[in-house]
Amino acid sequence: IWATKAAPASPDAAYLLGQMYASGRGVGQDMDQAVYWYTEPARQGHKEAQSALDRHLEDVPAGDS
Repeated sequence: IWATKAAPASPDAAYLLGQMYASGRGVGQDMDQAVYWYTEPARQGHKEAQSALDRHLEDVPAGDS
């Protein structure tokens, strides 16, 4: 898919790919991959990616991250 090619160079594409993995749209649902693709754009100041990462980390029980 195009997002996997664009994601390494584009915070917006990486965030989109994270959303795709989180929801299972266009790819198999995989929260580990979603977190992976949210992390770098969040580090670069992408607010939506940071929010998504925060929401996921709130949902993970302590010791499971």
